[in-house]
Amino acid sequence: MAVPVDAEEYWRAEVDHWWAEVLQVPVDAVRAGGAFVLGHVNHAGVVAVDNAANPIVYGPAEVLPTLQAAVRASSGDDLAEGHYLAASLAPQASRVLGPAWYGYATARTVRAAPSHAVRQLQERDLPLLARLHKQTPPAEREESGTTNLPAFGYFDDGGLQAVACLGVWHGMPTIGVLTHPRARGRG
Repeated sequence: MAVPVDAEEYWRAEVDHWWAEVLQVPVDAVRAGGAFVLGHVNHAGVVAVDNAANPIVYGPAEVLPTLQAAVRASSGDDLAEGHYLAASLAPQASRVLGPAWYGYATARTVRAAPSHAVRQLQERDLPLLARLHKQTPPAEREESGTTNLPAFGYFDDGGLQAVACLGVWHGMPTIGVLTHPRARGRG
């Protein structure tokens, strides 16, 4: 007889397995953290998993000494934000993206929209979405995955200020979010 598993514990394990597969690291590394050489990437990055001992720092072999130094020299929070790593790699980096936050929701953690200014977008709203895309930096727009419906938008100041879209990234259902640069920091 199978022992029932708490839903939160189940989804945490699913997310850990997903990150391990995407990064091609052992599942235990997702919670332990550390510096890893990944042969399938051409960039350096940091993945900080909630409640993990340390972030995962990864990149191609040629930046391993820099990655290891970043892990030794910075606190977990500094490392997770990516600032120390970005500064360490500055001579080699062509651009810095992020930090980007990835979160996962369950039926228990999803809440109702906070105001009437949030509603599901319709086909007629796609020009507003296109305008929001033009008003945000290209790298942020591309990373957000906010290109299609279904989507929900936040309307204020006569326009679409933020959008959240359901999508798929490396086989994991995701919610991409994009906020107009002038609308950030307001909750």
